[in-house]
Amino acid sequence: MSDSIYAPPNSPVGDPREEEFSWSIAFVVASAGTGSSYLAGMLLSPLIQRFYARGLADENQLYQLMFSAFGFNLIVVVLNAAGFFFGGRLAAILAPSRPMAHAAAGGGICILIGAIAYLGVIGSPLPVLTQVVGFAIVLPCFLAGARGQGGLPTVTN
Repeated sequence: MSDSIYAPPNSPVGDPREEEFSWSIAFVVASAGTGSSYLAGMLLSPLIQRFYARGLADENQLYQLMFSAFGFNLIVVVLNAAGFFFGGRLAAILAPSRPMAHAAAGGGICILIGAIAYLGVIGSPLPVLTQVVGFAIVLPCFLAGARGQGGLPTVTN
């Protein structure tokens, strides 16, 4: 029945990764997509702040300048796109039988969380255009990541 590394050939035991849709995987994928872009932003933040801080003494001026600068907003969008793509890749690895469904659900979770921030519950200093672009790239990036060759390598005899 299964030619996976988890069960001998023709075993009634199936590959545990070939299960139906799992919300747990969707939440892991969403967390990984958002978390990886957040982590990358945190690691790059000192470098970016140093670039924009030239000649500024006030921290408020620094953040106003950063959040209004096209280059900074482009970095934010690119980091988010990379994180969402990574989330889609992870969906392909964790759920090789249904990567697109898990990636779409992970993207939906990210959109829901982003909508809460956009509606002002959490608040965002980013311009509205950057937030709109951020919403527009979520699903395409997740799905593009999931389209890749998914799953872990299997042993064939």
